[in-house]
Amino acid sequence: RFGRAGLWSAPFLWTAMEFVQSMGSLGFTWHSVAMTQTAYTPVLQLVSATGMFGLSFWIVLLNVLAYRALAAFRGPKEARNGRAALRFALVAAAVAVAPIVYGFVVTKPAAAAGRGAIRAALVQPDTDSNRKFPERNLAYLALMKLTMSLRDGAHDVVVWPETATAFVLRES
Repeated sequence: RFGRAGLWSAPFLWTAMEFVQSMGSLGFTWHSVAMTQTAYTPVLQLVSATGMFGLSFWIVLLNVLAYRALAAFRGPKEARNGRAALRFALVAAAVAVAPIVYGFVVTKPAAAAGRGAIRAALVQPDTDSNRKFPERNLAYLALMKLTMSLRDGAHDVVVWPETATAFVLRES
């Protein structure tokens, strides 16, 4: 409907839509297209430079470029253009490879440092969800008690559940 301008605006509009959906007390980001990349550590490193929304932008832009390459190569006979298809394919390849290279560069120093495994203590209390919010300190006190019961020096990091605190972080 909006032609090429609509197609090229897709990465901007998609990213803006995801950003707006993340706002407010009902903001939710787990459905973001960026979440599709969690299994790909090198690609995921783009988040350290651009945030989650930059990764979403990259994915949609890559799809637009791939579509343009395919459309130029396999479109209607009067619209076929081998040079344009090659140009879009090369740009798509460069856009695809850049974050992967960045990811390998960023993660290589940590791997080369020869650090041993990180010893983590995962703390999970058994807090009744019906009592958690009315008695706001209940979960926190249970987590602190469990954390304090850990052996000193036996772990490098302590991980609490994402619902450790009974308040909204953006408001409190």
